[in-house]
Amino acid sequence: MSQPLVSIGMPIFDAEQYLASALRAILAQDYPNFELIISDNGSKDGTKEICLEFQKTDSRIRYIRHPKNLGASKNFALP
Repeated sequence: MSQPLVSIGMPIFDAEQYLASALRAILAQDYPNFELIISDNGSKDGTKEICLEFQKTDSRIRYIRHPKNLGASKNFALP
């Protein structure tokens, strides 16, 4: 019996300082059937580059970047 897909939403803004360690912790979970949806609210630091690097190495990551900060509530809505 296959395990159900679990979607993890991660809304972020200028998260460069802790992002890599947070992503490593999420990806190290022992439940294998999940996707990580990262919604970047127009970060101006190195957040985009970190997300793209992790996305290259793990197909469970889906990175969405808004070109400008939309506010917290709109960053939770998927396009």
